[in-house]
Amino acid sequence: MENAIKGVDGVVAAEADLNEANVTVDFEAPATPEAIQAAVNGAGRYELSL
Repeated sequence: MENAIKGVDGVVAAEADLNEANVTVDFEAPATPEAIQAAVNGAGRYELSL
């Protein structure tokens, strides 16, 4: 999942804690929460709620 998020243009850093079902993302333009959500949902097995 981290790799999918890091693939979004504008994502500076992503760190997932799968045990806690959390992900922390640092991003700047042109990344948007919706683009990050689409990347996570597209990675399979995971679903990101904003």
